[in-house]
Amino acid sequence: MSGHQAPRFLATEGVHNFRDYGGWPGAGGRPVRQALLFRSGQHVGASDADLAEIAALEIRTVIDLRGTS
Repeated sequence: MSGHQAPRFLATEGVHNFRDYGGWPGAGGRPVRQALLFRSGQHVGASDADLAEIAALEIRTVIDLRGTS
C-alpha cells in the first residue's frame, strides 16, 4: 500500500471525474494541500448545482489542456 491518501472525488451531476489532488506527493515528497489543485473532465453537462459547488471552491486559475492554445 502506498503512503498517499486516495484523491477526493467531488459528487457532481454532470461534470466527469472532478477530483481534488490533495494528499498526493508533491515536490520533495510533501503532500499537495487539499483544495489547492483540482482536475476534471468536460463541464458541458454541468448542472446549476455543479456550477455552484465549483464556484464555492474559489478556483482562480483554469488550465485547459484540450487544445493548442
